[in-house]
Amino acid sequence: RMRKLNDVPHQVRSGALRGAIVIRGQSDLGLLKESLASSDRVLFNAAVRASIEMTGPEVTRTLTACLPQLTPENKIVVMQALGSRGDDLAVPVLATQAKSGAVPTRVAAIRAVAAIGHASSVPVMVGLIENSDSEVAQAAVDGLAGIPGREADSAVLNLLKSPKAELRVTGIDLVGRRRLVSAVPALLTAAADPDAKVRSSAYQRLGKLAAP
Repeated sequence: RMRKLNDVPHQVRSGALRGAIVIRGQSDLGLLKESLASSDRVLFNAAVRASIEMTGPEVTRTLTACLPQLTPENKIVVMQALGSRGDDLAVPVLATQAKSGAVPTRVAAIRAVAAIGHASSVPVMVGLIENSDSEVAQAAVDGLAGIPGREADSAVLNLLKSPKAELRVTGIDLVGRRRLVSAVPALLTAAADPDAKVRSSAYQRLGKLAAP
């Protein structure tokens, strides 16, 4: 009842809605869906906060299903929530959002995918590293730098083998950011690269990662 009253403080309305959504759980997500579509900022934000507290794939599906109908600003908020939830079920939808649209929205999608950090996140980052928009490309590089696991390590090592010098430099940078000591042999090879920038980058990373 309190969430429907306009003459009470917005903190009360927000708290009442959040509590109602969380108590209902994923077995009854009608109120969550309704609130995510609301033009009332207080109710929308309360719904997003509630979704972060909840578990289960149906909550993730509800959040991803609402994305196409949201304003860019609200879409970014929901993407951040999906990243916080860490459910890899959201990765395919977020990957689609990362490939087109306004740059801030694409960057938010990339960051959410990276925050989820699942193995399925790695190909998304790799596929966007060469994007024509520098913000999108940098977000993908930053995302790959932070995703844990062997899949991400392998992707970085593959960049060192790229026929494109700029990608080899990116790979060397990521080796350093990930503290990938196992890549030292590859860095030694890169230190003899035909491209001067690749050689310079390789020597810098060897100075930080290689043993005496």
